Amino acid sequence: MDILFYREERGNDSFRKQFESEGYCVGFAPILRTEFLVPEAPPHTTDAVVVTSWRAMEALEHNMELQNRVREAAGDAPWYGVGSATRLEIGRKGFYLQQNDAACAADLMNSVIASGAKSVLFLAGDPHRPALENGLREAGVTVQTYVIYRTTAMAVPPLPMSESPRWIVLFSPRGAGVVADTGRVPAHTRIAAIGNTTARAARETGLPVTAVASRPEPASLIEAIRQSDKALLRNI
Repeated sequence: MDILFYREERGNDSFRKQFESEGYCVGFAPILRTEFLVPEAPPHTTDAVVVTSWRAMEALEHNMELQNRVREAAGDAPWYGVGSATRLEIGRKGFYLQQNDAACAADLMNSVIASGAKSVLFLAGDPHRPALENGLREAGVTVQTYVIYRTTAMAVPPLPMSESPRWIVLFSPRGAGVVADTGRVPAHTRIAAIGNTTARAARETGLPVTAVASRPEPASLIEAIRQSDKALLRNI
């Protein structure tokens, strides 16, 4: 196997499609279990909605009552999303997608601040990193954090030396922590991250990330892995 994605495979998965079209043999290994939540109180009306994870859109898909609550609070407010998969789901559900090319939470934050929004509804998971909330609040934006899913660690499958992939790919800081806790990455298996936030979290745990996608999308990840492989060959 060339690439092992440490997440669940989704229907018509774009990562499988694009990597296989480039000749890679890929596999998937879920390491996080998702529990969808419905907060007791409905969200307040807002000037903008921000989403940093595809899982948040999955939570809305899972529960129509929750989706209707959020839809009512959002009204005609613009939605901001990180990554093409998240933005695709926002548009598919009929929300007003504010076109942007945010590749990480920091990009998203800057776009929201530049829009002049005074209040934001943040559709979040438990746990999540506070950088987006803190940055918006420091800029004078009122943030309503609405936790609609929770992730918990699953057992990471062992990687036998004879069958281990050339690369594993980490998709979240939480997932990076789960992999680091197991200590089961073979020495010759290289590690890629879907973005800078995940890469930084992985390195903080001691995982040696050598490829980082510039955007949380298949094409960017393929390019990062190719460039890392080329660099390795030059140093041999």
